[in-house]
Amino acid sequence: MPAIDKDLRQKGYFLAMGFLASIALLAVLFFFYYFLIRLYFPYDIRRYETYIAYNAKLFVDTGLLYRNPCVYPYLLNIYTPLYYLFSAFFYKVLSLNGFLSMVILCRALTFCISVGCSVLIYSISRRLKADMITAVLAGLLFLGNPALLAFGPVARVDLLALAFSLFALYVITGPHTRSQIYVACLFCLASFYAKQSYVSLFIAILICLLLERRLKDAFSFSASYLGFGIAIFMLLNIRTHGLFFMNTVASLSGIVREPQSLARVGAGDGWMIISPLALAAAQIVSVEKKNNTVNIYFFISAAIGVCSLYNRGAGVNYFLEIVAVSSLLGATYLSRLSRARNKLPLILSVLLIVFPYLRYEVAFLRGRFREDVVLLRPAKDALLGRLNRSASGFVLCNWDTDIAVRSGRPLVMNDWPMFEGLINKGICKACDIVSMIGRGGFDYIVFNHTECPGSIDWGSSALAGEINRKYILEYKDSIFYIFVPVGKTRNAHITD
Repeated sequence: MPAIDKDLRQKGYFLAMGFLASIALLAVLFFFYYFLIRLYFPYDIRRYETYIAYNAKLFVDTGLLYRNPCVYPYLLNIYTPLYYLFSAFFYKVLSLNGFLSMVILCRALTFCISVGCSVLIYSISRRLKADMITAVLAGLLFLGNPALLAFGPVARVDLLALAFSLFALYVITGPHTRSQIYVACLFCLASFYAKQSYVSLFIAILICLLLERRLKDAFSFSASYLGFGIAIFMLLNIRTHGLFFMNTVASLSGIVREPQSLARVGAGDGWMIISPLALAAAQIVSVEKKNNTVNIYFFISAAIGVCSLYNRGAGVNYFLEIVAVSSLLGATYLSRLSRARNKLPLILSVLLIVFPYLRYEVAFLRGRFREDVVLLRPAKDALLGRLNRSASGFVLCNWDTDIAVRSGRPLVMNDWPMFEGLINKGICKACDIVSMIGRGGFDYIVFNHTECPGSIDWGSSALAGEINRKYILEYKDSIFYIFVPVGKTRNAHITD
């Protein structure tokens, strides 16, 4: 009888893990397909990736990565430099040319980094003594998570920062060696200098070292991280004459508080975060030793995400750290349940994890993730047609900088709330964008419906006041608002 029970448990294990891996693999295949259809499609260029690719291209052309945002063309570069250096390196090596080539390159790099993160999660799982099936499931759960769809195929810095954090986690979970602390510190620093809000793993490693009473290692790790981190920061700031600080720190003071995170993607899609998070928490509760680096990393990244739920982007890291660590811990928990005699917890856990993945796959098959292509193509083409009829002037386009780039106009001012912060706090005292708006110097001002007058981003700053005083709404649809200087209305067509 014991042998039969063991055989049944082994069979149940393979059936459960195989079923979950199949669902996750299907989600991964959809992820690959979405990347392929998006890679060369110019209409998908959004604010969150256009200015990153645009700054990378300017860096290649001019050698300047951080410019004064208070003078024309009022461009901010809010991220630390590593992603731009990677992009510029491959752009030069591949002898590419043009802005769209940089966008495609950045998308391809981010996609490859996404796959690399999945491989790292597999490797960390194996290093933590998981069997191969569990490790593969962990990697697939991450790469197939719907949350990754928004970041895997686009030009974003986030996944590079996550990859460096996972490298550090892989190093620190290995055998204790003299160089281990310093190599982990190096990757933590690289993560910070890919995106400055990635500090969770540094905090987690330091707490774990202190709990394990490895005080000498804790001191070496923290001193190296802070010492080299501050030195690099000061060198970059001196090299850029203070512009590094203005772009990456001071500009973030303009971030407003607004409902973000789970509310951004809808209540139903919240399951894509909650499901792996719940299984990860169950895994931590069910084991005796809870003070290891992975568990602490989970708690720190979850705490940062919760505490910054209403901060606009910065600090939340868009739940990518939570998804990565939850995939690792959740797969381990499912593996343990599948070997147990009582299958009810396993069945409930499988349903919990399968629901968001199946929901995502059904939505994909129904064409939901092509909606932006279908809706934005005619709207952008119509808008570009209107802009191209103008022979002169600039386009101030806050939401979708692709419009300024593709209309042949200079890219001017890429983030409205951050400029409000710089101006209101007196950091941009010499900023002449207010007077340029006051003179009616922009041929068109284009806003997204979430950043138009009356929205939370509009505010009561000098920028908004000058637009209200000198510009009128010429055109709007479900996506765009177009303002023109008073007295220069062209074929006004305002729809409700």
